[in-house]
Amino acid sequence: MHRFDRLDKRLVLRGRIELLTGLHIGTGRSLSVHELDNPVVKDFFGRPMIPGSSFKGALRNQIESVIRGLGRSDVWACDLLDSPCPRPPDSFEPGLIERRRDRERHWTKAVREMSLSEQLEASCTVCRLFGSSWFGSKVVVPDLSVSMPGWSNRFFQYRDGTAIDRETDTAAETRKVEFEVVPPGTVFALEILIENPQEGTSGLIDEVGLVLAGLDTFNSGWSTLGGRRAFGLGRIAIHIDSLLTLTPKGLLAGTSQNAVTGSELATILAAHQARLAQTLTEGSHVSNPA
Repeated sequence: MHRFDRLDKRLVLRGRIELLTGLHIGTGRSLSVHELDNPVVKDFFGRPMIPGSSFKGALRNQIESVIRGLGRSDVWACDLLDSPCPRPPDSFEPGLIERRRDRERHWTKAVREMSLSEQLEASCTVCRLFGSSWFGSKVVVPDLSVSMPGWSNRFFQYRDGTAIDRETDTAAETRKVEFEVVPPGTVFALEILIENPQEGTSGLIDEVGLVLAGLDTFNSGWSTLGGRRAFGLGRIAIHIDSLLTLTPKGLLAGTSQNAVTGSELATILAAHQARLAQTLTEGSHVSNPA
């Protein structure tokens, strides 16, 4: 499995994110007297933006959730907060199972001495694609900027909400919150880079298909982006407009490959998703060491 020491090919998915409802990705409390206490993230020019790390994290979270729902041992997702990859096998120092911290410390030392291939073999399906504490992510999402001519800061919306007093069923005093919202209809430019994606052949997981499956959870309305979701925010539509494939030969020759669009693009993306579905039906090479 090639990761970063060798470039076989790099796929670049380009498209758009369209807001179906308002969006709030906050920066925390603002120190400016000209902004609310809860402004949205903005770029240098004061326009709203979606941090690439925020979108990638939301995408990863949805893929993890779907994979856990499969209930399989060959295609699985770890818990990054409670039990991250690589997980120790049951045979690793069984005498320390009741002393979790000591066992984890010994296991961390053992992982440091592993080769990259051994670390990958002991890692879950999602960590292999999105990275872990031990190796980098094959998926890169740059920050998403507004892709609309004539955008103005006058388009920002401002919402407020209050906590409800359970006894009077009215707004509780001093419990009001105000926050900034990017309005529906705003479009952001999306770019997803996938380094040396694994093809769905010979029982292997199709990694591009896995990314597309995660994107579909947003289009279907199962997933939302950003915060303040209780206010109905975060519904988005994702449109993939082109696919560019970069290869070492093309890069060294200085030749630019035309991006695939239209019906040809739809055919290629459908093929990736079909290979993923077939792999999940037949079984995968990915093993769960736990």
